[in-house]
Amino acid sequence: MFPDLICRMNVALRTRKFETTYIDGDITKPKFKRVGKYQKNKDGTPKMKGDKKVKAKFTNPSEQFYLDIYRKGEKREYQYLDIFLLSTDNATQKEDKRNLAMDTRNKVEQEYSAGQYDNVLPKYRRQIDFIKYSDLYLETYPNKDKRKVVAAIKHFKAFYSTKYKKDTLPMASFKKGVANDFIKYLAKDSKLSGGTPIAYLKKIKSIVKAAHFDRYMNENPFQYLSTKQIQVKDTVKKEVLTENELIKLFKTPCGNEFIRRAFFLGCYSGMGMAEIKKLKWKDVNFIEKTLNYTRGKTQVKVNLALNIVVEKLFFGLDRKTKLLFGSYTIPSNTAINNVLKTWVRRAGIDKHITFYCSRHTFGTRVLRNAKNLKVVAETMGHSSTRFTENYARIIDDEDKKAVMDLPDIDISVNE
Repeated sequence: MFPDLICRMNVALRTRKFETTYIDGDITKPKFKRVGKYQKNKDGTPKMKGDKKVKAKFTNPSEQFYLDIYRKGEKREYQYLDIFLLSTDNATQKEDKRNLAMDTRNKVEQEYSAGQYDNVLPKYRRQIDFIKYSDLYLETYPNKDKRKVVAAIKHFKAFYSTKYKKDTLPMASFKKGVANDFIKYLAKDSKLSGGTPIAYLKKIKSIVKAAHFDRYMNENPFQYLSTKQIQVKDTVKKEVLTENELIKLFKTPCGNEFIRRAFFLGCYSGMGMAEIKKLKWKDVNFIEKTLNYTRGKTQVKVNLALNIVVEKLFFGLDRKTKLLFGSYTIPSNTAINNVLKTWVRRAGIDKHITFYCSRHTFGTRVLRNAKNLKVVAETMGHSSTRFTENYARIIDDEDKKAVMDLPDIDISVNE
């Protein structure tokens, strides 16, 4: 990943002095006290001899080995080894300790050369908060699905604060245990459905990958972890309306004119409630027969042909308002779905229909007519055909059901 770092890195073996005392006079129990490089006066100022500082005196000095790791363009990193040269050591002991310290130094350099970053990444980098790093990652995120990254980070924060009772996660603490717990959270406790858990996991894994690439992590904690426990179900429910059922609804009083027009608009344009609420008269071109809007979730701009049904749904609306439905009081989503439930039942349709089913209805109808996933993706405002494939599965299931429902006949032959 960083092929030129070896030549830009230097690992030096150094020592620092300590004043040494012994617990209860036992030389096997040394106690070390760090002493400054220079002597100080009582007021804390350096003791001077002429124009020079007076060096500190040691009654019983000892030395600790440490690694001075330097990389060009970065802060120095110091790793202190648990190896001390004591005044009571003989020549052989001192030589053995020096050799052990040098072996440690060589091992660290070899690990780095082999791409193993354990014990090499600077401490200040390993203590960077992953949560803050995620927020910074988001600020410079260039792709159109930024909304999904926001949601993924929000779920990760909720998971981590609930599971670990903390608001900060140092990079060094982001181990496989945390990664695996997050996978379990998405699978069981997140209350997310369809392909959303996997989508959010991919976003968090991308942030982790970036942190690893930027050398804030020794290793990627998600590497080799299985995600099979996250069951991906069809994101599109099978509650879509057939042509005959749409005709039934047209002929059945709804009880709320806005909901009636908005639901049929969804069935014949694929627009969601969020887009319908924001739809303006300037978005509709009755001369060129086009309808333009931006899909809220993906920020994809949709240029849709204005079919005759949609055009009829706009008849009678107040042209003096900026918004097409500006003269209506728009109910809450819960109220809308309650009205739909009653309306559908009154029409004799035995299906659980919510407002979002209007969009699904449009998607399956367009795919059945166009037989082209790219066309459907464009008319639905999908960022890719991956989401559109769900509609193809609905059609496959409907075709299979149509075959299975063929009437039985007697095929026995009378001889």
